[in-house]
Amino acid sequence: MHSINLAGLEPETPSSAAQRHLAKIHEADAAGPAQVRCSTTEAIMVALALCNRAYLPEGLGKVHAGHLWWRLDDGQRSAVAQYAAEAGRGGDIASAGRAA
Repeated sequence: MHSINLAGLEPETPSSAAQRHLAKIHEADAAGPAQVRCSTTEAIMVALALCNRAYLPEGLGKVHAGHLWWRLDDGQRSAVAQYAAEAGRGGDIASAGRAA
């Protein structure tokens, strides 16, 4: 049996979790729905943040957004909100000017 040395590792904070999830949203946006690799909840988070159901796993495409939202954890919800705030400020992140 192998042991894992966790000395020096700090537990993830809510803020660091949200930042990790926000980075995943940016990564998925850059990769596109066909290339991104996400867990189910990460895919839901990305789809909600980018307002693009193409990121959803098969079988979830017709699920109401509210039901999808409640499958996310607090850090993922926070990342979606942060992404929306970034997009609301405009610039490159705003998807209104990008091709779908």
